[in-house]
Amino acid sequence: MNKIILVLVSVLSVFFASCTKERPISLNSADSLSITPDQEWAVIKVPYAAFLEDFDYGAGVKTHARSGDIFLVKGKQFVKKVSDDDASRGRRKSVEEFETWYKFEEGCLAGHLVDIYDTKLKAQSASIKLQKNDK
Repeated sequence: MNKIILVLVSVLSVFFASCTKERPISLNSADSLSITPDQEWAVIKVPYAAFLEDFDYGAGVKTHARSGDIFLVKGKQFVKKVSDDDASRGRRKSVEEFETWYKFEEGCLAGHLVDIYDTKLKAQSASIKLQKNDK
């Protein structure tokens, strides 16, 4: 009987000792874009990127960005690109492929230059990690 009471007291003491008050989650409400779910954020993943005026490599350069810079995505477009296969055989065959381009306030960037995140907080964490790896 004493063993059962001892086991019961031990189990109950462990149960109540593990219960603690929940800590409130603190969010900075001043920057509501940090957690807005319908926005996408881009982090530049190459050492140097040039924002272009249009979704085309031949377009003029508007401004520049560096590795780890974060930008709000304003739009996305899939652009056809033509690559030549079998050129080494003397035969040119056109294959249709698509490339993702992103529109920003600063201009347009090809998708392979950026990593896309669904919240600004995730983009900021990725930026910090990227900048640590660059050093």
